Amino acid sequence: MTAAGNNNYYDSSKSKYLAAGIVMLAAGSSLAVVLNVQGAACLTQLARLDSGDGGGGGSSMPPSPATAAAGRDELERNCFIVTNSYTYSLFAAVIGAVLVAYHYYRKDRDKKKRH
Repeated sequence: MTAAGNNNYYDSSKSKYLAAGIVMLAAGSSLAVVLNVQGAACLTQLARLDSGDGGGGGSSMPPSPATAAAGRDELERNCFIVTNSYTYSLFAAVIGAVLVAYHYYRKDRDKKKRH
């Protein structure tokens, strides 16, 4: 293998692990931050409903029980979606970190083989 062949390491298929890992790590991490904030706000609203505070809607008349139950069900569903999405974004970040680590493991292993 020539010296020019060694310089093409990042043109090989191994660099796909690095690129995919960085993208997944960045996307998963940034989504986790956003979804963590949204999830905390959603769960805070749900806790207010449980405590009977009502979330400070500003209305002097309380909603009917059917309307309150429907609103609570929708809020629970939204909180469920947000918190599950947060969990999956953490999985994406971890998988991205594993791909980056695997890339550098293979790069180091190949470098040791050549010497």
